[in-house]
Amino acid sequence: MQAAFDSGDYEGDDRALLSFDRGRVTAIMVSNDSEDAIADDIYYLDAHRKITRMVRTGHYIKDPMFSVTFVPDWSGRLVMTPASREIMRRMDQADYESYIVDWPKFQRFDRMPFRNLIQIRPAVKVRKGCGTTAH
Repeated sequence: MQAAFDSGDYEGDDRALLSFDRGRVTAIMVSNDSEDAIADDIYYLDAHRKITRMVRTGHYIKDPMFSVTFVPDWSGRLVMTPASREIMRRMDQADYESYIVDWPKFQRFDRMPFRNLIQIRPAVKVRKGCGTTAH
């Protein structure tokens, strides 16, 4: 892990959480923040590691928390769903900051941070209580 960290592949404050089901990574949560806003992105993956949807949840300083969903379009680019566009319309109407929706998104698994640390195998085993933190 230290060698991957030293490679410069990601920032020192990047954080991710993996979800598994029957030895397969089903979701990856990537946390983002700035001086005045936070967001957690959950990328849902199919059996071939293609992103099926991404849910971004976050807020600006004291504005309310909100979530929007992105799905791949015909080209694979993540685009906001109609329901999420309505949420954005209401956020704008209420004069809340919503710029976190414009933060970068990972369009593919092979562009995500920590991808080199995630080894997908037919039988992934995870022990309870197993955790590692890079500093």
